[in-house]
Amino acid sequence: MLGDDASTYASTQNIVNLTESVERDLAIGQISDWFWANKLSLNICKTNFMMFTKPEHHEIKLYVDGQEIQQIPSTIFLRITVDKDLNWKEHIQVCKSKLACSLYVINASKSLLDRTCFCFTMP
Repeated sequence: MLGDDASTYASTQNIVNLTESVERDLAIGQISDWFWANKLSLNICKTNFMMFTKPEHHEIKLYVDGQEIQQIPSTIFLRITVDKDLNWKEHIQVCKSKLACSLYVINASKSLLDRTCFCFTMP
């Protein structure tokens, strides 16, 4: 998230009520009021949503000012990859990739550096 990113959530037992509530809040409700009060605008092209549901799959469509908001299966929130199933698989994969790159750099540079550079102590 960047300084101008915003997040919100909505919860209900009925998918139809959820769709109507979110669309109303985005168009003329609390979310719209918050954007206006903070001198911000909603960029629909950069706006997306994710649904956390029980195992059954729900495809819904949300619209603001006639434009569809994209539904996504995962997102990065505070540097943590969150997916619609609330499991850690995708986040762990991202961490493994970053760690593999770092370990490669360390391994490749060990022949170039003095051995004292690789002495790590634990507190």
